[in-house]
Amino acid sequence: MKAMTTSVDIERLVLKYGSHKEPVSGGPIEACFNEAVSLRAGEPWSDNPACVCPTIRAVTMRFNDRCGSGDAADERRTRILAPLELVVIGTRGSKELAHRRSWLGVDWSWRAALPRILSVTSLGEAWLPRFAAIAPIVDGFVYVAVPS
Repeated sequence: MKAMTTSVDIERLVLKYGSHKEPVSGGPIEACFNEAVSLRAGEPWSDNPACVCPTIRAVTMRFNDRCGSGDAADERRTRILAPLELVVIGTRGSKELAHRRSWLGVDWSWRAALPRILSVTSLGEAWLPRFAAIAPIVDGFVYVAVPS
């Protein structure tokens, strides 16, 4: 497919669940986040824009589709993700960079997100100190502090 050369009217853009057909000029624009990014970047219509880091693409795709379907989900998805469209353009780098970004996501999940979730449960009191003691996760190896 050829790249669209028309500018995106952000007011008409509705981010939706799943994949979509390329919009026609003047019609409504329905796209998943990554399709919208390909359009904004001037790339061929795709949910795999060449200008976006594969790790970032995977995260935004999961978030996009985890919002669900329906008007409320579309509003939430558009409100949260649309401002990030221009931010992710140009993030593709080396495979090593994508790999490091993947481990940053793992680190955030274990050391930030999970403790926050557990803090509102009966498990929080017992587990929060354990999560606070986890060293930054930077790769697939386990680093254990050994007393000297």
